[in-house]
Amino acid sequence: MKVFVYGTLKKGFGNHFLLKDSQFIKVDKVSGLMYNIGPFPGAVPAKGDNPLHGEIYEIDETTLQRLDRLEGVPHLYRRETEKTSSGEEVFIYWFNGHTEGRPIFGGIWK
Repeated sequence: MKVFVYGTLKKGFGNHFLLKDSQFIKVDKVSGLMYNIGPFPGAVPAKGDNPLHGEIYEIDETTLQRLDRLEGVPHLYRRETEKTSSGEEVFIYWFNGHTEGRPIFGGIWK
């Protein structure tokens, strides 16, 4: 199974260690709108010119369970299936909270 990550799980960020045994597939995009909600981003589905830039990883069931725990599924985030701009079917974590933070136009968490 594949997961699309767009925030602290990306290479170079604090939670990437959870993907250390997972195979990196490629960089890709998903339609959505990202918000800065403090030390991590939250994204919500959105159509149009609001791509989220992220990374795709091949993961196993154990890693999926660890990611669900980190993301606070189903309360803080929900895990859903989406298609990327290149047609990959992936899991993504959409934010369930209030999106009162600042929007991150361009969809790149830095």
